[in-house]
Amino acid sequence: LLGERAAVALGDRRQVAGRHRQEGLHRAVAARAHAVATGAMRLVGALAGVDDRTKANTLFQDLRRVVELDPGDLPARLRMARLMIAGGAGDAALKLLSIVSDDDKPNAELHLLRSSIMLQSRDVTEAIREAQRAFEIDPASVDAISLVAAKRLSDGDADGALKLLDSAPESASGELRIGLLRTQIYATRGDRSK
Repeated sequence: LLGERAAVALGDRRQVAGRHRQEGLHRAVAARAHAVATGAMRLVGALAGVDDRTKANTLFQDLRRVVELDPGDLPARLRMARLMIAGGAGDAALKLLSIVSDDDKPNAELHLLRSSIMLQSRDVTEAIREAQRAFEIDPASVDAISLVAAKRLSDGDADGALKLLDSAPESASGELRIGLLRTQIYATRGDRSK
């Protein structure tokens, strides 16, 4: 009888020890799972920059396919040209945009992109011509207003440049480039009070 009780007690201890081992394993597995999840979140954060570049590359490839399938898709061409300009491929972007004709529906953004490329290649005359065309199409375009006003100022027409800046939409009043250009105009006119 004593041997039987000892065996039951020994068995109970083994069961208790087994449960403790299982609970310890569960805690260890949970801790490891938490560590893996935390590590994965850190890795995702570290790769965010890589992910952004991958997204830009994927977007560019998608836009290229759209343009190949529908050469007349102007919004796709404009987005693709923006990416190309940002990547320093202004000549390729200009070639992409040269195919576009805005005879049917003039597009200010098309001319602003061309203007941007011309400025990068230091063809100021053509850049201003494109900006002027964009301004004619969309007189509320802050980019066009800024470029045309800067040209007027460089031509010595400070009053004309200021008048043009005053025509900018109310939402553009806080634009840094508008404010800087306005300050430059006041300095040119000798009006330091503004």
